[in-house]
Amino acid sequence: MVRSRLEVIRPATTYSQVAQANALNTIEERERNQSERQKPPTPAKRKQSGQNGRQGEPAQPRRRKELGESTADRTDRIREIIENRRITSLLHFTRLSHLNSILECGIVPRDELRKRGQPFEPNDERRWDGATDASSLSISWPNYKMFYHLRKHRFPKVLWTVLEIAPEILWELHCAFCSTNAANAGVTDREIEERSKSASLEDLFAERASDGTSRADCSIPDSFPTDPQAEVLVFGTIPPWHIRCAYVEDTITLRRVPKPHPTRIMVDSRYFGPRSDYQLWRPQSEWL
Repeated sequence: MVRSRLEVIRPATTYSQVAQANALNTIEERERNQSERQKPPTPAKRKQSGQNGRQGEPAQPRRRKELGESTADRTDRIREIIENRRITSLLHFTRLSHLNSILECGIVPRDELRKRGQPFEPNDERRWDGATDASSLSISWPNYKMFYHLRKHRFPKVLWTVLEIAPEILWELHCAFCSTNAANAGVTDREIEERSKSASLEDLFAERASDGTSRADCSIPDSFPTDPQAEVLVFGTIPPWHIRCAYVEDTITLRRVPKPHPTRIMVDSRYFGPRSDYQLWRPQSEWL
């Protein structure tokens, strides 16, 4: 039987809406990172961390010419990690209004959009990770903490879609792997090329997250990064043929899709909810 390209998938499990606490946690984390960034570093700290930007500006990712790992070795190792962990997809959430352009031209970073003079609506005006030449993707599950905050607080009237992308881009395109939110100071202090190594991809699945949370306590699939805010920065344009399908939350949103596409548009509410371990990632104060 041939399925229509406009499909409805009924999730096996109905997820409850993410608690208000998750959104507040996201806001607190962003404000804390921004506050830390706005503190003028001491000369010793500036020398140690290599900071050279003006106070209060987004981070400038540090780059290095030599990767220190051959392209062939990196490719083989990344493919091995993907196979061993049974990683089948990357995910990228975006506004539904961007879908036509993305399916035609690919996922284009904001630097390139500006060069083309193409209008766009950014989710993060200042891009605190400094990677304006990259797009942010997640492995196996969206960054639900950020996604919830955007949908329910910053842009409550906007319709959204989640794109499923083939994992081959992890070795075919220039990627950097971030074990937690890419705007975190502990991440941006590392050079981009250091984060591009296969060992940095392995770090996403560490037995303990940077805040000490145990992976074993999360009870998550092998394909999930330990930290739900772990990110992959993909530099340059992600060609549209790497996009397998687009998910929307409900049939009402599906009816708003402008026209049928070669890429399947499917209803699946699972990716609009939290990971099963979201209780572990609530602020400690909520357990008092």
